[in-house]
Amino acid sequence: MDFETRSLNLLADAHAELATSLDSVGGKQGSGYVDNFNFWSSVYMGHVSQGFIYLRTANGIAESRFLIRPAIELMLKQKAIQRRPDLIYRLGLTETRSDRTWLRALSKRAGETFDEAAYDAQLQKFKSDCVQLFPSGDFADAKLTIEELANISDDGEAYYNSHYRTYCKFTHATLRAIIGGLDEVMTDEDNPTMILCVLCAVETLASIGGSCPNLAHLYACRDALLKQKLTDC
Repeated sequence: MDFETRSLNLLADAHAELATSLDSVGGKQGSGYVDNFNFWSSVYMGHVSQGFIYLRTANGIAESRFLIRPAIELMLKQKAIQRRPDLIYRLGLTETRSDRTWLRALSKRAGETFDEAAYDAQLQKFKSDCVQLFPSGDFADAKLTIEELANISDDGEAYYNSHYRTYCKFTHATLRAIIGGLDEVMTDEDNPTMILCVLCAVETLASIGGSCPNLAHLYACRDALLKQKLTDC
C-alpha cells in the first residue's frame, strides 16, 4: 500500500473520531464564548476534512490542497485559545472589526442603513463579558494575527513559517504554486498535515467533554506513518 493510500486511510479514521466526538457533545449547553468557539471551530474542521477526503478519494489532489490552509489556521487558533482562553476577545475583535465596511455595503445594497450604534454596543458587551471571565487577560484593542497565535503554542512558530506559509501560496495563487513548482514537495505533506489538524480539533472537543477514546492511538499511528515514510525514503 503506497503512502497516499495509507495516510488517507488514517485521515479517514481521524475524521471518524472527530465525528464521534462532535456527536458526543451535541445538544449540550456550552459554558460561554470559549466553549462555543471550541465546538463550532471543530464542526468547521469536520466540514474541511470531509471535503478534503472526498476530493482526495476522487484523485483531486490539486483541488484538495486548497482546503489545507483553512485547516491549519483553525488548528493554530484552537491551540492558542486552549493555552490562552482570554485571547478569545482579541480573536473575536479581529474577525469582526473588518466586518463594519462589509456590513455597511450590504445594508446600502439592500436600501437600508447599517446600525452603527447597535454594532458598537455588541462589541462592548462582548468585551465586558470577556473581562469578567478573564480579569487578567489581554484586552488590547489590537489586531490578533495568525502569526501571533502560532507563537503561543509549542512549535507553532516553526509550523507557521513552514507549512502555513507554504499552503498560503496555493490559496493566493502565487506563480510558484500555479506552475506546479510545489506539487512534488508537498504531495506527501498534505494528508499528514490534515491528520494533525483534525486530531487537534478532537483534542479541542475533549477539553469540553467530548469523547475521544482513540485519540492517543491515532497520534501514535501518525507518528508511525511519518517514521515509515522516512524509512522508505
